[in-house]
Formats: sequence, C-alpha cells, structure tokens
Amino acid sequence: LKKRLDEVYRAVRGAQEALEEVQGDEHALRLMYLTHPAGAHTPASAHTPASSSGPAMPAHQRGGGRGGVVLADTLLDAYALEFEGMANQLSLVEREIDATEDLLKFKLDKARNRLIRLDVLFGVFAAYLTTLTVVGNLFGMNLPFGGYADGTVPPGGPFVPPTGGGTGY
Repeated sequence: LKKRLDEVYRAVRGAQEALEEVQGDEHALRLMYLTHPAGAHTPASAHTPASSSGPAMPAHQRGGGRGGVVLADTLLDAYALEFEGMANQLSLVEREIDATEDLLKFKLDKARNRLIRLDVLFGVFAAYLTTLTVVGNLFGMNLPFGGYADGTVPPGGPFVPPTGGGTGY
C-alpha cells in the first residue's frame, strides 16, 4: 500500500513540476489552445484572416495576445492548487499509515512482553518444583539406615518387616 502511495505521490509531484515549468515559459503558455466561453465577445484584433477566404487564426497561434497567456496561467494555477491539495492528502494518508504501523508495533511489543513475563514465571515455577523434587528424592532414597542395629536387617540386605515372628511374608 505504501509503495503504491509513493508511486501516486511521485506522479502528482511530477505533474506539479510540469505545471510549474509550463507556467514559467511564456512561449508554452501561448501555444496552449484556449477557447472563449460561449457568448463572450472576441475582439476583432484577436483574429486575422489566414487567407482572404479562410477562417480566422486565434491570437495565441500567431504568438500575440497577452489575454490568452493570462487565462492559461490562471487555469494552470487552478490545476496546480488541485495537485497541491492531492499531494497534501497523500502526505496525510502516508502519515496515518505510519501512525497505524507504529500503533500495531506497540501492541505487538506489549503482547510479546506479556508472553516473555509469562515464560519467566513458568521458568521460576519449574525451578521451584525441581528444587522440591530434588529434596524429596534425596530423602526418599534407600540409604543404609542404622536404626536396626540389633542385626535384624543386615546392611544392604532386604528389609523384612516384623510380623510377629513369622519367617514369611
């Protein structure tokens, strides 16, 4: 979207520069063909016969007539204002896109930070459980116990619980 927006912005800027170039060249303004609005009076000096029986030639084709240059310049000024307005709108849209991107990056960073905190919390909880498991395993190991010093359980031998004097289980 931003790439397409940049292309359109460059096209608008190119059109603005072309208009400014034409506005700065009076010869180019004279070459523009402008018709008079319906009902407007055309002065007699604006036309000269191309031949004795041919149609009249407009003043801008002869290279004369400052009025046509002013009209063309005014018309191009209006177009230049339109292009400037379009360029401003495109700039605003681009800024809005950048602001939206920044907002989305902020939200993604916030979500990532929450996940990292949760991961750290689970890691600490797992370390706590591991510590408890190690302590429980150390105390639950079958270590030689000298509590039966009377010889009923030889060191390393099987433990037979007292059942009232029986030899079996």
